[in-house]
Amino acid sequence: MLSDLYFSIKLAILIVFFYNFPLWQALLLIISLYYTYHYVIMPKIFGLEPLTVLDSFMLFENKTNRANFGGVAIYDKIDFETLNALRQSLIQRFPRLRQKVVSVFGSYYFKELSLEDSSKAIEKVEGIHTKEQLEQFCEKICQNPIPKNEPLYKVYIMVDYNDSETAGVLLSHHSLFDGLSNLYLTWMYTAAPGDATLLPNIREFSFKEKLIMHLLLVYTFPMAILNNLTKKKDVNPINNGKPLTGIKKFSYFDDIPFEKIRENYKKIGVTVNDYFMAVLSKSLKEYFKLKDPNGNYKDITIAIPINLRNKYPKKFDDIVLENNFSAVNLELPLIDDVKLESKNIKKVLDRMKKSAEFIAIGYMLKLGVLLLPKSVFTRFNNFLTSKTSICFSNVPYFKKPLVIANTKCALKTTAGFFQNNGDIGVGVNIMTYCDKIVFGVCSDTARMENPKEFALIFKENLMKY
Repeated sequence: MLSDLYFSIKLAILIVFFYNFPLWQALLLIISLYYTYHYVIMPKIFGLEPLTVLDSFMLFENKTNRANFGGVAIYDKIDFETLNALRQSLIQRFPRLRQKVVSVFGSYYFKELSLEDSSKAIEKVEGIHTKEQLEQFCEKICQNPIPKNEPLYKVYIMVDYNDSETAGVLLSHHSLFDGLSNLYLTWMYTAAPGDATLLPNIREFSFKEKLIMHLLLVYTFPMAILNNLTKKKDVNPINNGKPLTGIKKFSYFDDIPFEKIRENYKKIGVTVNDYFMAVLSKSLKEYFKLKDPNGNYKDITIAIPINLRNKYPKKFDDIVLENNFSAVNLELPLIDDVKLESKNIKKVLDRMKKSAEFIAIGYMLKLGVLLLPKSVFTRFNNFLTSKTSICFSNVPYFKKPLVIANTKCALKTTAGFFQNNGDIGVGVNIMTYCDKIVFGVCSDTARMENPKEFALIFKENLMKY
């Protein structure tokens, strides 16, 4: 994208020099040339779909912290051919699933592959029969570089996971799409015809809300830059200053009953999201105490992805696979008692929900990708993310059990694992699927050597109140 912009500027300068255009016309000419080249000439003449700025941002990754994400799914026993046929139907429906990334003069585009080349993205795996082996397999693949000349995802199927279940693992590069797009894909191959009542309730921003947030950019944008540049770096047993190793560990629990959690947060008088965050806060404090008994840690900075969609699908034809989110850094106080201090956490979260900072951060990242050389922006992004300890994602999944299309096989459980961005070395993910809570932690060994240790602390605190 940067090269396209520079090319447009140089061409505009030559035209202005020879024709003596005024400044405002020169700026208009630069914008017109850029968009004509990038969004008209390349797609219409060469068949290349430009990556959005956010898609391109995901390509600016570190070798020790690749922008991969994925998940584990456990099904009732189902054969490989049925799952592959379903994937083939999705490939034909969504061009994004049969595209690779190409670079033209430093700018990135999606280029369509043949159906034959796209079919290579699924693989049968043998020898995985336990949850521990499945976790180890995810650890092994999650840092794999996904070749940009192939589809930007890989599906692994363990047909003989055990006598009654089949396991699947998705590994996707984040430039392809985000986690909510992946949820919609799951909806497509587990429901035929589409039943929108299965989809979780996710907050939609109204046109009025978005308009106000954009009007406030005059204030929030410079403040977001200032706050992120001057923010003090987290120093704690997770954000310990050690360079990332590129070796990842993954652990998840899928046996936490949601009914028990509902009793807990209603008893305290907060929402489920407030409760999750309060338990996370207490669990982090316990983990820090375990690793550094003499430490006195008051708070922690966590990055929280925020979805920016203002329209959600009601039927299959409404689905768009894309990256459409921003993020906000939250300074989370570390608490000692969930029951007594949850309402303090609620106040912090309520302030975050009313803030428009995530819109400003989104524009800051987009301008950085657009205007800065890749090497410069990567260093800038590493500097900003080095101040944050973990990335936290709370995903409401499906309300009812899902059944694989054209079968009687149910999706029994699913757990997300995701890499982080820049210098953030720990990702924490919560999913709510039907009557269960699924909790997963994926970490670089430099930041958290044994994520299961932390996951056990979190599970105990989640259940005890």
